[in-house]
Amino acid sequence: MLCLARVSLVSLLGFVFTSGCYNQPSPPGQGNDGESADSSGTDGVVTATDGTTMTASTSMTTTTQGESTVSTSASSTDPTATSESTTSDPTDPTQTTGETETETETGVVACGDGSAAAGEFCPPDAAEVFGVGNGAADVVLADIDGGRPDIITLDILASTVSVLRNDDAGSFSAAESHAVTDGACRIQAIDGDGDDDIDLAILGNGIVSLINDGDGGFSRNDSDVTPFPGCEDHHDLGVLNNNGGPIDVVFSGAYNNSFASGTNGGSGWAFAAPIGIGGPGESSSGVTVTEFSSDADNIPDVVVLNQYYGEGQLFRGDGDGGFAAAGSYEACAGLGEGARFATTGDLDSDGQIDIVTTCMTGNFTLALGNPDGTFDAPVEILFAGAHRPLVADVNLDDYPDVLVSSSSLDRINVYINDGAGGLAMPVQLDVGGPARSVDVGDLNGDGAADIVAAFTGGQGGGVAVFFGQP
Repeated sequence: MLCLARVSLVSLLGFVFTSGCYNQPSPPGQGNDGESADSSGTDGVVTATDGTTMTASTSMTTTTQGESTVSTSASSTDPTATSESTTSDPTDPTQTTGETETETETGVVACGDGSAAAGEFCPPDAAEVFGVGNGAADVVLADIDGGRPDIITLDILASTVSVLRNDDAGSFSAAESHAVTDGACRIQAIDGDGDDDIDLAILGNGIVSLINDGDGGFSRNDSDVTPFPGCEDHHDLGVLNNNGGPIDVVFSGAYNNSFASGTNGGSGWAFAAPIGIGGPGESSSGVTVTEFSSDADNIPDVVVLNQYYGEGQLFRGDGDGGFAAAGSYEACAGLGEGARFATTGDLDSDGQIDIVTTCMTGNFTLALGNPDGTFDAPVEILFAGAHRPLVADVNLDDYPDVLVSSSSLDRINVYINDGAGGLAMPVQLDVGGPARSVDVGDLNGDGAADIVAAFTGGQGGGVAVFFGQP
């Protein structure tokens, strides 16, 4: 069992930088499958776009390189280095242990005492695995029937949604299967029609809504929206609400990024004809709904990525389905690779949105936001096959942590945030197959964060559940 208290092992804040086509596009000289090797033990290595590379360890020092100040860490093999907890060799990605008890300002944080405490992260040694539909690639946790969160997966190969109902104690029923559109690859759970229960939106060759009857039963409603067909790493779906009515969606489908307003004409939650966000863009990939702190208007904004180019595009929403270009940020720019998916959160506690982006050839980046709406140059964290990122507080200290799935290493890495944007060496959770999506929630009511990943294995689809051990 692992138990980590909040300790900053890698500081990412000390960098100062100077710094309508429908033909399948040809990549400008780079791969796009994220299947880079990880034989050299590079998890936790941080690289700036100027070529600076550092390895995570335990105690902070500050050095200077030319005109750039770099906050690094002293080697954990240095006998003079001290910290609140200890780790094994930080350059070895197989070593991610921590002290089981750590003294904090509020007392002793101890795994296994039955009490979830701030700063405590206690995953099990192995996951519990539940079978779902073939090709499970996306997962969400949501309460569909008035209890604790249930597990819902989107199964690419089966073109189904699988629902595992929670008995409110962290045990689950056998998977219930719901047929959806072919090519289905992204799912979102939200109260789409405003009746106080959780519905589902699914992106595939069309957009389907599964409308909840209030008890977790679903009726299917297909929308007259036809994204570019297929299901690859450049198809993504986000949800937003502009006018208080049915929930709207934004989506990407290889060539365009689009907005479709939610409708409810008596037949259930559906979507109107889409409107393009920006111009047509070959190889559009992820779309992320967020709210830029710099505009403070509480209207949803959008981050748009491209699988062949390293810049992410920023669009400010006007609250009426329109989006105005608001500049760009370096997502994977300078790293010789395009961008895959992004997520946002305030990682350094400055009130500004920061962006975590996975890159098409593996690894991921963190770009810190500024009050003027710009973003710092990205800091790269090496993680082969990095696929879909998630920002969530897994150790209950009110600072968002970073979780990233890997489609080539068959695992999830969990990076504990120190509240100032410093990410600890990752805790590695082995999933059992290519891990493309991850979500976090309290499944059994013990107060600890549980982590769920969807994966595809030799026997079809599955979800790996890592129950917290408070």
